[in-house]
Amino acid sequence: MAKASNDKLSKYVFRTACSVFRFKRNIPKDIRDTAGKVFFYKVLGKDFTHISLSSPI
Repeated sequence: MAKASNDKLSKYVFRTACSVFRFKRNIPKDIRDTAGKVFFYKVLGKDFTHISLSSPI
């Protein structure tokens, strides 16, 4: 899967092997026990133009 050269992603947005865009951030250490996880993920969708226009990130 090749990433198009004109796709400018935020440093927190990644494309998975299934061509799905995901937002990923670390959860601060002081609330990891409460949250029960180390990372926060949000699936943004498969269409780059859709996520770049509608995502508040």
